[in-house]
Amino acid sequence: MVSHSLVRHQVYEIIEDLTRPGDVCFFITEDLNCFNKLSNFQKWNRTWLGFAANDISIWHVGILSKFEKKPKSSQIRPYFIHSTRECGVTEQHVSPEYFTSKNIENGKEVCRTIMEVLRDEDLAEDQNRALVDFCRSQLGKPFPKSILGESLTYLLGLPNFINHLDEFSCHSLVFVAFDHIGVAFPHHLEYCPWFNLARAIGHPLGHSKECVNQRFAYLRDQHLYRDPRFKCVVSLTYNQQDEQILVNENPSKYSWNVSLANKYRN
Repeated sequence: MVSHSLVRHQVYEIIEDLTRPGDVCFFITEDLNCFNKLSNFQKWNRTWLGFAANDISIWHVGILSKFEKKPKSSQIRPYFIHSTRECGVTEQHVSPEYFTSKNIENGKEVCRTIMEVLRDEDLAEDQNRALVDFCRSQLGKPFPKSILGESLTYLLGLPNFINHLDEFSCHSLVFVAFDHIGVAFPHHLEYCPWFNLARAIGHPLGHSKECVNQRFAYLRDQHLYRDPRFKCVVSLTYNQQDEQILVNENPSKYSWNVSLANKYRN
């Protein structure tokens, strides 16, 4: 029986060796039970966001911020800044729940969590520092009471009027942080309904044609993940079923699910 402490130590060493502050951390969970709990509206909304019908992945994202060893601890832990409904914007170490799978493809059930780190190699060192500093300056800001305002854009092409600049979801924090250092993002409304206004004019109201206005943020985790400027540095998970740490350096995107890799490659 492998000790949980040893697993954490090995995973943290991998992350420290291959990543750096300013990298983007994605945590992808494939859990059929969790997916089935989504409402019908949430499932329809996923199609507007560009999710394939067989894609059950649930996403979370944050910015890797530092490596630190606590007093009386032998482990150097990676920390990341993210936003959750429970705590708002917070900085915490990467705990095992972000890379541990309960089982992998056990019959018809799928329940696994993948930690994947991506990097924009074009960013200078000072931009990475500024990215982390910006996220850290938002610590304590609340998670939005609702993110349904984004659906106004995906459904109708209207600005996200409900967006508040002093509140951050996990994805809006990351996109606004990149906007702060001068990185812009194109629109992604390829799968929105045919009656969406943005399909006619080429962009949602309140935005330029060239890029997203983060005042009316609406992009989600998977849009940044699929952005070709961001390359996968490492993909890892700990499979409790066979007690193996699965590590893939510089993988292609969606390396953890071949069917999705084939789907989104087209």
